[in-house]
Amino acid sequence: PQYNPIVLHGANGIGKTHILHAIEAEIAQGDSERRVKFVSAEDFVAQFVASVRGSGRDGMSAFKAGLRDVDLLIIDDVHFIADKSASQEELLHTIISMVGAGRQILIASDRHPDTIEKASDRLKSYMSSGLVCKIGAADYELRLRILDRLIARRRDQGHASLAIPQAARDHLAARMNVTPRDLEGAFNQIVAQSEFLGTPITLETVQE
Repeated sequence: PQYNPIVLHGANGIGKTHILHAIEAEIAQGDSERRVKFVSAEDFVAQFVASVRGSGRDGMSAFKAGLRDVDLLIIDDVHFIADKSASQEELLHTIISMVGAGRQILIASDRHPDTIEKASDRLKSYMSSGLVCKIGAADYELRLRILDRLIARRRDQGHASLAIPQAARDHLAARMNVTPRDLEGAFNQIVAQSEFLGTPITLETVQE
């Protein structure tokens, strides 16, 4: 509770949403009585606008209660909310309310709160008042582990014979110094080419 709110930030495709869902799943398994709500920035804005336009004061009250009457509120891609002035103000009041009530809020953004251009100074200040964590790029060892996980998943999905030599995996991990999402795209391209052409995956085909 001494770190509230917690803000995760990093480049697109680096794994922020993956981490948020992992936290949600871990809490569901370990503490089923703890109330958790996961909402994307798009859903936050859409629900807020709908409550303002269609349901009057009762709708606004229901919207606020749906967000705040939980033990943990998780908001993804919060930088999108900052583009909408009214939604931004509601986000600010949600953070203030959650922190004041001792309820945890966890936020993900593609940039540090201080560099969200259209965010108000007050919102930036509140978002930065807890703990701001940067999610850095995957290093070589992590990229190798990601590739091993992708291979295992593909085998579990019915491609039991899929084989990628260690030298080919090492080369791909070394050359693809990008986000995990981009690494997965390169992996899929290599596997698809092998399947379509009926050729094995080798160091040479990966280099090509």
